[in-house]
Amino acid sequence: MAELTRFSRLERMAGNALDRIYDEPFDLLPMVTSPNGRRAIDTDRPRVSARGVFSDRPVDAPLQLGDRRAGGSNDFRVIATGRSLEMSVSRRWYSNGDGSADAAKAPRQGDRIRLSDRPEQPEFEIVSAEPDGQSRIILKLAKAGARNAAV
Repeated sequence: MAELTRFSRLERMAGNALDRIYDEPFDLLPMVTSPNGRRAIDTDRPRVSARGVFSDRPVDAPLQLGDRRAGGSNDFRVIATGRSLEMSVSRRWYSNGDGSADAAKAPRQGDRIRLSDRPEQPEFEIVSAEPDGQSRIILKLAKAGARNAAV
């Protein structure tokens, strides 16, 4: 294993501290698209129980409004608000015992997440799974609807 740089060591320490304080359990439900377009559980990939930092925060969407003629003034006003749903997860949850990546365990677009300790929350669909360049994966989420008890 390559020696860690100072920044990598600090990032790992910060990530571990973040996990100790804020992480919560979740289940990654691998999904596959069937021929008719509906999603179903992917039986070829393992279900992963992991821990991560869930973030649900408000986001404003400013839009440019105003007079578009020469000499007119434009301004930005917030006329739409929404939510940003993300899950920050350590890559170690998606690796083999030796630390190598396991593609079958890795989260993919379209997979679902269920927060184990929050039964009132719906399932979330992964819109994108992006590595942060260090030791974490940032999962951008969208509400997928009510929990499916059969899954």
